[in-house]
Amino acid sequence: MELVNIPTGNRPCVAHFPGPTREKDFQKWMAEQIKGEFIPSGMPTHLEIVCFASAGRLSTSPLIAQCAERGVPLTILGDHMTDAEYSRRSHFNKLYLLRDHILSGKAKPYILALDADDLLLCGSMLSLDSTYNRHYDGKIVFGAERKFMYKMAQWNNYAIGDSADSHSEAVAIKKHSEAACRTFAEWKYLNGGMMMGQRDSLLLAIEDAISIAERVPEGVYSCDQSIWMWLWMQAKHNITLDFECRMFQNFNHALPWDFALDYPNSIEAKAARARSKHGMADVVYLFHGSDTRDLSLSIRLLRKYGKNLGEIFVIGGEPGSMEGINHIPFSDPGVKNKEANMTRKCLLAAHLSKITERFVLMSDDQFIMRDMDLAALPLRYKGDLERGRIETVYGQRTRETYLECLRLGLPTLNYNTHYPVPISGPQYIEALGLVPWDTEAGDGLLCRSIYGNYIGGGEFCVDAKEQARHAIAALDAPVISLPNGDTILYGHLEAAAARI
Repeated sequence: MELVNIPTGNRPCVAHFPGPTREKDFQKWMAEQIKGEFIPSGMPTHLEIVCFASAGRLSTSPLIAQCAERGVPLTILGDHMTDAEYSRRSHFNKLYLLRDHILSGKAKPYILALDADDLLLCGSMLSLDSTYNRHYDGKIVFGAERKFMYKMAQWNNYAIGDSADSHSEAVAIKKHSEAACRTFAEWKYLNGGMMMGQRDSLLLAIEDAISIAERVPEGVYSCDQSIWMWLWMQAKHNITLDFECRMFQNFNHALPWDFALDYPNSIEAKAARARSKHGMADVVYLFHGSDTRDLSLSIRLLRKYGKNLGEIFVIGGEPGSMEGINHIPFSDPGVKNKEANMTRKCLLAAHLSKITERFVLMSDDQFIMRDMDLAALPLRYKGDLERGRIETVYGQRTRETYLECLRLGLPTLNYNTHYPVPISGPQYIEALGLVPWDTEAGDGLLCRSIYGNYIGGGEFCVDAKEQARHAIAALDAPVISLPNGDTILYGHLEAAAARI
């Protein structure tokens, strides 16, 4: 099993499940799913997993239980302390315990330090080590929360006196956050419960953190996280935050539609790879609601005319008891940015190993009317994005997409046609990682056009919905897409589906 963060496109290996929140039911469900799965085997010889727990917490820690059950080596620091001893400045205990462990000479060259109470491993430690080396080598990296820590002003006032300007620091943190995570709506702040770094670098940083902790009066701030936040803001010790959830995932205020569980070693995943090897392409329908009249007709025509057809997947909605399809439940966020809902579903398909790496994207208003090789389907575009009418919602999306393409130095063709779209999963993930598609405000971007211009190529077409407005021309079209409310051509579609 691998946890997928859909907005970032990353697969974190450590998950944080904090206290009760409004999304606690989803947190509980996700935690149980992760507990029930085997952690991929393999442990880098230079990496040590360390957690902090007093004697009384050994039997209640989900992390300790998980590692014991799955055979993952774990160093427990603090188990010689009673709960009462540990509770005295408990958050600062981690600093002293980790320092003493490093000074003992027993620590390995790299350390993954985790809280014992609310963390679980959710991926391969080999993958985590590889991600660290690729993105953060030599740095001390922390997980990143989804909220903003306003209390930094208290540290300023204590450390540097009345000259501290909390407003300026808030602005500085905001700018840093926005620069580091351009595609996400919420600010982030340092999560002290999960970090990784090189042993000697950690020792220097911990010594500095302890020196701050020892001159803070009891009660001003009894949390090591705030000290790490202070050191990060001062750009000391090469501290960085895993904003994009490459290694660490926090589930505080997590939303179900932002996550998926993938099983790359499952029977379904192996079958998908076999379909790809034999030149077949799966078809993915993005669906909403429960009215399956159009969906059923579209699938009947797909089965009749689609060549090299693999499996059919329907993501979202309630397709009911339709035979021969694979339904993937998915709840739409219901935000103003409707385009993001479709993008999120397509990204989900791109991440799931049980779907062929190259698949065809369709919707229930698309009806194939001629033989079509799904494994060799071309991209189609219908003109240039610059020609969008900005007085409409679609026109605003078109204009924003045009500007994003200019920013990225891409062509500006409009690939948002009503034709089936061939998608390369890995390239789709790459392309969407370049733009701020996941915003709650605004009207969104035409993400199929971002993808099309990113990979380039294709052929010009008259949009299938435009052709359908001219009934005579539509009768000879390879694909028909009915305008909203149009029933003139429906009998033609049903007759075509019924013919043997």
